[in-house]
Amino acid sequence: MSDTEQRRYERLETSQKVNFTAFEQSGSVLLRGEAVAINMSKTGMLLQTGMSLASDVDVDIILNIDSVFVNLKCCVMYCRDAEDGTFDSGIHVRRINKKDIGVYLGFIEKLEKSSEKPKSLRPQMRGMTDVVKRISAEHKIINEYVAVLSEMMHTASPKADYSATILQLMKKDIITHFNIEENLFFKIGRSVIPDQCEEMISSLTGEHTEFLKTIDVLIDSLQPQIAKNGAVGLSGKEKICDFLELVKQHAVVELKDLFPLLEGNADAKKMILAKLMKLTKK
Repeated sequence: MSDTEQRRYERLETSQKVNFTAFEQSGSVLLRGEAVAINMSKTGMLLQTGMSLASDVDVDIILNIDSVFVNLKCCVMYCRDAEDGTFDSGIHVRRINKKDIGVYLGFIEKLEKSSEKPKSLRPQMRGMTDVVKRISAEHKIINEYVAVLSEMMHTASPKADYSATILQLMKKDIITHFNIEENLFFKIGRSVIPDQCEEMISSLTGEHTEFLKTIDVLIDSLQPQIAKNGAVGLSGKEKICDFLELVKQHAVVELKDLFPLLEGNADAKKMILAKLMKLTKK
């Protein structure tokens, strides 16, 4: 799988100078240096460095954003020779200090607004004539959050503040995702083929409501650990993992059972494609 396929968020071009410190496994400082972030996202960046960084090395990265120094706890995913005397290092952001989260996400939002690229992941659906593929592309947005949280919950001590931040981001996008499903896919299904999908859609809509309630409960449950700047406890990890499993099962029902019905009906397919074309042109 290519690095592009593994990326969880749209990378936004920039030329942000950063300072970094790389660490040995023992925690000792391996090296310090300056680099340029040539693209960034909510959970990662591509650094152009003057030296090679080994994969899996932990790095602290400091960004100066409007005179505010933002500290990111990261790791190196890969490092490649850029053939011009520099190296391209793929960086994954593991944790952001609580006080810096708003500043960092605000900076990413500014990049999104100033970027000439589409501001949403959804325009990647342009040009597709297969309804199921279009819907699958829409689902990738939520799958990214599931993947990030799953990875975090399988580490020894996932930070509570960062976990809550990801859940908050997930809630924001999942509300948009559910609105698209309910007001586009579900609405057309109920209108065109009610006998085949009404019961299924009613169940899925109910799960949407429960998922949003569960996210709020999970975020609230992390507050004691956040107050102590601590890690997610075993019980919390289990609850988050259980929630992510329900989200995955929900998506399977939609992708394997409901949406093929819409794909197989000529009228439903035509209506969905027409509305999706309007959506991706905004």
